[in-house]
Amino acid sequence: MEHPHHRWLRRLGDDLQDEYENIQAELGGHPEKIQESGHRAETAWIALLLERWLPPNYGIATRRYLLFEQEVDGHDRSGEIDLVIFHPAYPTELRKRAEVMVSGVIAAFNVKLTLRDDGLPEAIEEARLLRRGMQRRSNRVIGDLVSPMVFGLLAQSCSLGQDPRKKIASTVEAASSSSEHPREGLDIVCVADLDCWYRQPLARKGESPDQDTYSDIWGAAEVFVHPVAEVSGAAQEPTHPVAALISTLWGKLSRRDPRCG
Repeated sequence: MEHPHHRWLRRLGDDLQDEYENIQAELGGHPEKIQESGHRAETAWIALLLERWLPPNYGIATRRYLLFEQEVDGHDRSGEIDLVIFHPAYPTELRKRAEVMVSGVIAAFNVKLTLRDDGLPEAIEEARLLRRGMQRRSNRVIGDLVSPMVFGLLAQSCSLGQDPRKKIASTVEAASSSSEHPREGLDIVCVADLDCWYRQPLARKGESPDQDTYSDIWGAAEVFVHPVAEVSGAAQEPTHPVAALISTLWGKLSRRDPRCG
């Protein structure tokens, strides 16, 4: 039997699909309105899902620039980030600014109305820059092996050819295997009418326990990306992508802020 929470989230997934169809009907085919359609997609994720299902002490904002803790390729801040979720400890007054400290953001997302071929590479590069802009916290699992900030990609639908699941999985896996460190990769990719992927870093202890950081002690973590259908198992109906997103996000936030657990 489907859990009531999943049933409620499935309905919210239907609401997201309805809003997607409304945006496409009103703005589709009008290139000059692409920015408006993007803003409406951000609003839909916040109003229909995140505000309803995140703990109330997590503030949410759109279109913010994140100030780095250290320069990355000559830059001291990110590009415009579509959606940010503030750490509960980040001061309310500072949340109103267009520029916010990267350490004050516990999760951030690129948001697409329709995910196209350039969307994943763009999000992968954004994740890399943001993580390199944060100083490593030596001898901390969260901060050394794993980034203190969750970063992902949200889309209401996609246009990725005949096998979008395979394309998304292979693109994210290839990026993870080629990155300098697992903490640089995307944490979540959710396409509301298709599937939801997340990564789970696993560490293996190395030969030299006298090193300075968790990365040195444990070695590089392996990253596994799981689509909803695989996690749910063949014996039951697959979990709705929106339900998988909220469950995964809760889990990742609880590891960074015990009050969310």
